[in-house]
Amino acid sequence: MNTTRRVISVTELKSKLSEQLRKVKAGETVIITERGHPIAVMKPLQEESLDIEMVELVEAGLARVAASVLPADFLQTQKPEDPEASIRAALLEEREEGR
Repeated sequence: MNTTRRVISVTELKSKLSEQLRKVKAGETVIITERGHPIAVMKPLQEESLDIEMVELVEAGLARVAASVLPADFLQTQKPEDPEASIRAALLEEREEGR
């Protein structure tokens, strides 16, 4: 995949949007400027990109994107002991408080 960067003005982007989108689909990153100052970046989404519902949850502050992928054996690992169920209690308390 191509990873070149292009810098274009808002004016140029408006007049050549389809062309710029084709370049982004091909892997290029487009930095958009207004009066010479960068204001946005347009880049291709990764294969494993978020679906729209997840994007909305992240934007609303209700979810976070994982920083890394879980190990393949994650579900088989031994769970920590919590005989008083303090972890569960803390989680339920946070939910009640809306955190």
